[in-house]
Amino acid sequence: MFIEGPTLRIRVRNDANKDGHSVVDISFLMDWLGMETATLMAESLLLTARRYAAPTPIYNARSVLQQWKSLGEQEGWVPPSRAINEEGLLRQLNNLRRALFVAEAERGLSLRTTSNKWRSFLYAIEEAVRHRALPLISIDAPSVRAPPSKTAGLSSQHGVRGQVDSRLLPRTFNRESDAFHDNLLEPLSITLSDADYLNEYQSRLERALNSIRACALRDFQELETLRNEGKQLIAGTDYSALARSFVRLSGKRQPTKYIDKSNGCHYFAECSAHPNLLGNLLCIADVEMEGLPKPYDRTVLIDGKLRTETVHYGRFHWKFLEWFGKGRLLPYLGVMTSYAAVLCVILLMLEHPRLNVSSLLRSRLEDGDGNNILLSEAEVDGRVYLRFTVDKPRAGTEKSVLLTQLAQRVIERVLEWTAPVRRQMIADGRAQEARKLWVGMHSIDYRLIVISEKTFGNALRSNPLFRSTGKNANKNRATPFIERHPELEKWAPRLTYKALRVNGGVLEYLRSGGDLVATARAFGHKNVSTTIGHYVPEALRLAVYERQVRRHQNLLLATAAPDKLVASQACDFQSLEELHRFLEGVFEGASQPGGLAEKISWFMRGGLDEVNSTAHVDAPIVDRQLVLCRDPIALAVAFSYREHLKGASNAALDQADPGTKVAPRLWCDFVDVIRSPLPDSMHELRDLVADAEAVSKRMQVSFPVAGKP
Repeated sequence: MFIEGPTLRIRVRNDANKDGHSVVDISFLMDWLGMETATLMAESLLLTARRYAAPTPIYNARSVLQQWKSLGEQEGWVPPSRAINEEGLLRQLNNLRRALFVAEAERGLSLRTTSNKWRSFLYAIEEAVRHRALPLISIDAPSVRAPPSKTAGLSSQHGVRGQVDSRLLPRTFNRESDAFHDNLLEPLSITLSDADYLNEYQSRLERALNSIRACALRDFQELETLRNEGKQLIAGTDYSALARSFVRLSGKRQPTKYIDKSNGCHYFAECSAHPNLLGNLLCIADVEMEGLPKPYDRTVLIDGKLRTETVHYGRFHWKFLEWFGKGRLLPYLGVMTSYAAVLCVILLMLEHPRLNVSSLLRSRLEDGDGNNILLSEAEVDGRVYLRFTVDKPRAGTEKSVLLTQLAQRVIERVLEWTAPVRRQMIADGRAQEARKLWVGMHSIDYRLIVISEKTFGNALRSNPLFRSTGKNANKNRATPFIERHPELEKWAPRLTYKALRVNGGVLEYLRSGGDLVATARAFGHKNVSTTIGHYVPEALRLAVYERQVRRHQNLLLATAAPDKLVASQACDFQSLEELHRFLEGVFEGASQPGGLAEKISWFMRGGLDEVNSTAHVDAPIVDRQLVLCRDPIALAVAFSYREHLKGASNAALDQADPGTKVAPRLWCDFVDVIRSPLPDSMHELRDLVADAEAVSKRMQVSFPVAGKP
C-alpha cells in the first residue's frame, strides 16, 4: 500500500503482467471515508486480492465503491465507517445493488457480468468487516447477496430451447449468426442436426485442428532441427583458433585481427562470408557467454542518469553477435523465446484440452520449498507415464493429465530450452522467478524474463497497430504464429488459446460417439451438466444418438448376413465402399483374436469373396459378454457411492481396490454415463436408472473415506 499525500494506491498480484503485479489507485476513498477508514478499506482490498492471481476482482470492487460514493453523495447518505448503524449500512447496500444492476443493464452488460462484479465487491466488504473497517454484517443477508446464478444467467442450452432475454445468455451464444458457441473455429449451427450435417461438421472441425497442429508441429520440428544443427556446429568449431585471432599481430600494416589465415575471411563479419560464420558465432556464445547471448554493453539508470555499463570486458568481437542478430542465434543455441513457447503451448492444448490455458501459462516447476510439483511418474496398466500437474488458483485445486508421447516430447524440449535461462536466473538471485515453467529471453533485448500471458497472446496473434513502429527496422522482432501461416487465415478471427481447448473437447465428443463422460473428462469438468450446457447442444446430442443407433443396427445386420450382397441390401448403405468404411471405422484398432472383431476383420479382407465361400465363422466368442444388472437397489448403492466420491482426490480415484482390482474412478464414469441423457432405444435402462434414483434418495449408506483402507 502506498500513501503519498492525496494519493492512495495498493499493489495487487497480476500474473498476466510482465512485472507480476498491478497498482490500483483508490485515492477517492480518502475524500469520501477519511484517512483512517480509507486505510482500513485499502488493507481489506489487499486481503481480498490474496485469493486471486489477477487484479480483475479488485478492479470490480473499486468500480462498485466508486458508484457507492457517487450514489451516496447524490442521496445524502452517511459515509460507511465502523460507527455506522448496521441497519443503515444494509439499507445502503440494498439500494446500491439495485442501482448497480439497473445501470449495468442500461449499458447493455450481461446480468452475469454484473453479478460477478457484485460478488467481488461483497468479498471486499466481508474482509472489511473482519478488519473492523465496517460494523458486523453478513454478506449472505437476502437484502445484499448476489442474485442466484439461475436468475442472473442461463446456459446456451436455454437459448436453444426458446426465445429468452439475450442479456441472460453467454456472450458466446449467437442466435443471429446461428452459432451455438462463437469460440468454435467452425460455427456450430443451433438448428441443423441431421446425420449429414453431423458428419460434415466433424470433418470441418478436424480439418481446422489438423491444420493448426500441422503448422505448429512443423515449426516445432524446425526448432529441434536447428538446435541439433547448432550442437554440431559448436562441436565442429575450434575455439582455440578463434582465440588466437583476437590479438592483432605487430609489424603489419594491415590488421589481421579476427582474420582466418586459411582463407583470408573475417571470422565474425557477415559481409566476409566465412564458410563457418554461424559456427564461429555460436561457439563464442557457447564458450564465452555460457550459452546465452549477451550485449556488448548496456545502458542503465544510475542516480537518475543514464550511463553505459560494460558487459564485454574488452571483447570487441561480441559486437559482431549483436550485428548478426541474437534472434537468429537463439534457435541454434536452444534458448526459449516467445516464438518457441507459443508452439509448445498450442501442441500441449491440442493434445490435452483438459489443460486450462491460464493454469498452463502460470505453471511452476517447484513450490516454495523446492519440491517438484509439475512432473511426476504414474504407472497405469503396467506402463509408466509422465503426469503433468498444474494449479487452478480460482478453484483452489489441481488438475493433472497423463502426457501423450507428443506432449511428453514437447515438455522435454521446454525443459531443455529453458534450462540455460533458469541457471542464469538463479545465479542472478532470481530463484523465485526461475521456478516458473515459462522463462526465456526477451525477443527484442537481452533480458531474461518470465513469459507473461500478454506475451503469449502477442506471440499467437497481435494487433497490427502495436507492431507498426519499427517493424521493418527491428530484425529481432518475431512474427506471430497466425501471421506466419497464411493457411490459417480462415480461422484467424476465432483462433485463441481458449478456442483450442473448446474445439478439442467438442471434437472429442464427436470422435467418442457421443460419450459425454469422455467429453467432460477431456474438458476437465466435474459435472457433465457443465459440458452439456455450454459446449454440446441438444441438437448435436440427438444427431449423435441417432448415428449410434444406426451404427449398431447396421453392425448387427452386416454380421448376420451370409455375404456382401445381402449385407449391402439389408443395411442402408449406398455402396460396398461405404459399408467397408463403416466397418473399418467401427473396428479400427481391434486387436483381440476371435469373436466378432475377427469375423468383421475377415469380412473386410474379402473372405466372403473367396471361391465356394458360403460358410461362416464358427469361432466361439470368448470374454465378450454384456451383463446388465436389473437390480435397482444395487444400482442405487452405486449412485450413493458416486456422490460419496465427489470430494475425493485424483490419487484416491485412481488407486485400485486391493481385493477387486477396480479403481473408484470406474464407478464414477459408469454412473455418469448411465445418468446422462439416453436415446429412446435404451428406454429399459432409462427406467432402471429412474427407479434407482428414487431408491437412492430414500436409502442411507455409510462408505469408508476415499483413499484410506
